Amino acid sequence: MAYKTMEDMPTMQFARNWKTWTGARLIHALLPKPYHFRRISFFRQTSSFAEFTYIMLIQIEHLMVSAEVALNMADSLRQRLCAYVDVYREVDFTVLFPPYV
Repeated sequence: MAYKTMEDMPTMQFARNWKTWTGARLIHALLPKPYHFRRISFFRQTSSFAEFTYIMLIQIEHLMVSAEVALNMADSLRQRLCAYVDVYREVDFTVLFPPYV
């Protein structure tokens, strides 16, 4: 999820309470039983050139097994939070190079 803020909003107190205003606590509460957080990362803007002030990435174990659950959850969060919400799936692949002649 990505968050933009007004110029005077990003204070240290505001950043310390990120689990509340980002919706991390809400997501944890609404997450269906078979799923759980693998990792949650919170990043803060370090330069004035970044488009977003805060970025939160949540890796949820086995969420994409049922894409409907992931998409419904993302849609629900879009309505409740003022953030850019998206769902991505991790893909492992190997690039095979043709043998050189």
